[in-house]
Amino acid sequence: MDTLSHALWGNGLFGYKKYWKVAIFFGAFQDLISFGVLFFVKFFSGSLKYGGPPTLESLKQLEPFPEWLFFMDNLSHSFVIAFMIIGIVSIFRRELFWPMLAWPFHIVLDIPFHTKDFFPIQFLWPVSDIFFDGIKHIEPIDMEYGKELGYVIKPISIGFNEEEKLLLGSFPAFIQQDEIIANVNFETNVIEAVSYTHLTLPTKA
Repeated sequence: MDTLSHALWGNGLFGYKKYWKVAIFFGAFQDLISFGVLFFVKFFSGSLKYGGPPTLESLKQLEPFPEWLFFMDNLSHSFVIAFMIIGIVSIFRRELFWPMLAWPFHIVLDIPFHTKDFFPIQFLWPVSDIFFDGIKHIEPIDMEYGKELGYVIKPISIGFNEEEKLLLGSFPAFIQQDEIIANVNFETNVIEAVSYTHLTLPTKA
């Protein structure tokens, strides 16, 4: 989700009376203090090469990323940090509690759409580096391509260990049509122990 949408969601759900500006700020500042700062640093240094809408994919044009960017991203996308600061501020300014909730809501909106390949949301940082491997985009041609090769696309949630880290993910995956999961539809669910190779993208010879 882009920064403007985060700001609008923050204002729409948590902005009230004279505190709508506070809700907008806490709904959007996470992106501004990370990628926003990086954008201006590259702009004023003359190294900016950027084009297109502000999507996760287009942000890759800002590579290479400095180490401080990862720190700021983790800092601003942590429930631990967010609720700690909200709690402290609320002791002195109780009226700011509600509009500041736009901060953790920003994190909630980001978790499903950030994959492990590009700034995954470590929502319990610094207590834990656990993250949610988010959902990637699906186009109609993807479904047609899968059907041609004998696959269907299904929403899959998995958990597995990788390099001594617990990885959890929920994403659309190609499943062979003769698999049990491929024939589970609508509100029906199924739990199955499968190898991770079942969830890989088929390649066309």
